[in-house]
Amino acid sequence: MGGDTDGWLYATDYIGDATGTPALEIFGMAVKKEGDTITVALNANMEPKNGHPYPHAEGGNVNFTDWVIDFGGAKYAVHFADNDNKDKLDGKGLYKDITLKDVTKDNAGWSTFSSYHNRKPDADLGDMLIEGNEKFYFFNSWETSRSIPQEIQTGTKVADITDLNESDLVEMGLDKAKLTRENGNLGVHTFGFSFPAQDDMAGKFVSYVFSECINDGVAMVNNLPACPSQVADGGLTTGAEAVKEASGEPEVTQEEVQESMGSVGDNADNDEARNNSVREAREITNQRLRNAGLTMDKFDIDALNDTIEELETQNREMNGLQALLDGLKKAKEIKRPRNERKLSELRNAAASCKTLLSADGIDNIVLDELSDDEFVQLDAIKGSCEVLQNASLEEAQYLVDNELPDVSGLEKRCQSLKDGKRDNISQDASDASRGDHDKVKKRKKDRDEERKDNRESRDDKRKDLGERVKNEREKHVKERNNGHVQGNHPNQGQGNSGNNNRPGNNGNNNRPNRP
Repeated sequence: MGGDTDGWLYATDYIGDATGTPALEIFGMAVKKEGDTITVALNANMEPKNGHPYPHAEGGNVNFTDWVIDFGGAKYAVHFADNDNKDKLDGKGLYKDITLKDVTKDNAGWSTFSSYHNRKPDADLGDMLIEGNEKFYFFNSWETSRSIPQEIQTGTKVADITDLNESDLVEMGLDKAKLTRENGNLGVHTFGFSFPAQDDMAGKFVSYVFSECINDGVAMVNNLPACPSQVADGGLTTGAEAVKEASGEPEVTQEEVQESMGSVGDNADNDEARNNSVREAREITNQRLRNAGLTMDKFDIDALNDTIEELETQNREMNGLQALLDGLKKAKEIKRPRNERKLSELRNAAASCKTLLSADGIDNIVLDELSDDEFVQLDAIKGSCEVLQNASLEEAQYLVDNELPDVSGLEKRCQSLKDGKRDNISQDASDASRGDHDKVKKRKKDRDEERKDNRESRDDKRKDLGERVKNEREKHVKERNNGHVQGNHPNQGQGNSGNNNRPGNNGNNNRPNRP
């Protein structure tokens, strides 16, 4: 967040979003292009000579990463700090044709952006909101461990840099007060550097710098004018044009994105094909945003992100429901065992059922979609399967006869829910294929509100309900172990076999002990 003043472009970072220690706080960045020279200023609580002492980091300190500037694919980096690259490059300077590496592991840092964001949910990266419209820029590093593009791994040095102190920068017109988001709350150090502008350093750009542990960082999204020499020669290459020349990726059109989203709907009935289509649509959308995101309208970026996220959400929910259906199908295979061989088959089926009903993605489905009675029934199935995995023959016979509920009704309910999700994803994909993202966005908003309302109204209630079911089960186990079951358990008499006779006990009330 910042602006343009007297040729200086400012970006200020959220204050208080440094993790670990305030010594790593970065407050703001400024960039100025004057003639054929670009100048960068930074304000932070550490300086680039010594960084912040930390014995567990490489070299005994955590410093700034290299400063990166990307004109839509034409990417450069400046090695300006005594960081992990101190003795690995051709000295301080501006580098082109770069590849970037992650150094978080060597600096005891966060492994992903998402892990940092979970600790500091209100944080941002200056102009680039960590979980906002520009998330696409670092999307590949959001969840992938140790993949953050921080420092130069390879590159060609094209120019030396000039180190600048606070006095130098103020003489050049820097307004130091604009390097912070809170009036008067500045970092301890203001410093910077300058370097010769290259011919393709014009147009819209992203620039950023982090601490090496990514405990903080700041980014700028803005525009730089052409160099005077370029204007005279007519040889300007804009950031948008640089995409095709320097990105290394084929350019993806909006029509290709829409076509990929439409294929999700075409494959809505086939789980494997639909999953593949959603992954492909996400990859193509990301590529479109990497190619053209810096030159796209914010509304268009919002629209693409909202649509692909809703397709992914609907797909996850369909997969969760399918896992429930698979688990319930396995529960139907649990039959009263006649002998030890059949008991072994029952134990395997119970273990598979328990695993399927505990799969990722099911929890929210249970909270959002199932009624309280269905929740109790599902809990009873999972609880019975857990016990059946280690039950004796007599115990398993009793449990199947008396405690394992009939799953047919719940199975029909889950299939109905999945059919509804299929219709939703087909409708969203159809609208997306025509570029009608407004309709998708409206439905997403309505569904998000419904999901939120469901969770808020049911979460606490489900905790109480789960505790009541647990207590009721424990009470029933004690009664059964003491031989006093009177047939009043809520699931008794609903077993898959419907047979309440217990073999081997001559009709008395003695029940097998249950662990």
